[in-house]
Amino acid sequence: MKSAKEIVAEAWHITILHRSKLFRLGFAPAFFSILVTAWYLFYQVQSFRYSPLFSDGGGDFLFSFLTETWHIINTSNVILILFVGFLIIILLGWFFAPLLCRAAIVHLVARSKTGGEMRRGMMSALLHFFVLFEMAALKHVMEPISFFTEFSFVARHIPNAISFITPILVFFAVLGMSALFLLSYTNQAIMIREESFIGAITCSARMVLENLGKTFKILILFLLVELRVVMNIFVILALPIIFASITGIFAYLFSDQIGIILAVIILVALIFLAAYISGILFVFSETIWTVAFLELYERTFEKPLLEKEEEIPELEPVSEEK
Repeated sequence: MKSAKEIVAEAWHITILHRSKLFRLGFAPAFFSILVTAWYLFYQVQSFRYSPLFSDGGGDFLFSFLTETWHIINTSNVILILFVGFLIIILLGWFFAPLLCRAAIVHLVARSKTGGEMRRGMMSALLHFFVLFEMAALKHVMEPISFFTEFSFVARHIPNAISFITPILVFFAVLGMSALFLLSYTNQAIMIREESFIGAITCSARMVLENLGKTFKILILFLLVELRVVMNIFVILALPIIFASITGIFAYLFSDQIGIILAVIILVALIFLAAYISGILFVFSETIWTVAFLELYERTFEKPLLEKEEEIPELEPVSEEK
């Protein structure tokens, strides 16, 4: 039985060895996550800035922002169409890319562990889409960011209720994180064992509870190695400052138009660099839990998980009828 360190080391080895096949599955969700998180942080900062807590005038920042944005994009039908199309792509990518790419990574890593050819990861993810969607929706409710959003809303609009609502939100946040810990292996149960929604929850919870010590060690090592979230926050918080600084520098050296163009180019390059690093860590995180699932399943349920390559679920080609 491998130790937690050996599981993490093997996951990193698989990530580096097959990075050419796995990287694109990590880059896309990381890219969309950075864009949406940047907007989310910008919205939260500005909302607090213009809220009654820090501004005498108060006001609804979101309403004012949307009004100003509508006035800008409504000046031209072309701008309106491009803006709506860009917004739809970003939202769809932010919601569906992590869900499908995580599942595809699980499929490919499981096949690599049994010596099979790493293929049809996305097709397999699409086959399990509805169960994955249900699981992603359940996890989203329990994520800490959901409770932070609720807390920030109360703090801005009902400041007198902060002392009352904070302990309740903290309690449910801890409860949510504990539930997320029990759901650590749900994607693997769905993709490898083809479990149903309830079956995946039961399978994951049993594996976590019966291997609590090792799973907790894996989680700690994962948090120490996987700096994606912290890195994203620092990068995203630095982007507006960097953008404003380089815009001013280039505008001083050249002109306002050239300064803005050069600043946008550098900003896009920084976003792609952050997405590249985050994408590798995204793949690494899902690989860790997949390797752990393959390692601990037989110990938990006392039956073989995968005996041969053909047992890995994949979409078989449909023969043509004559």
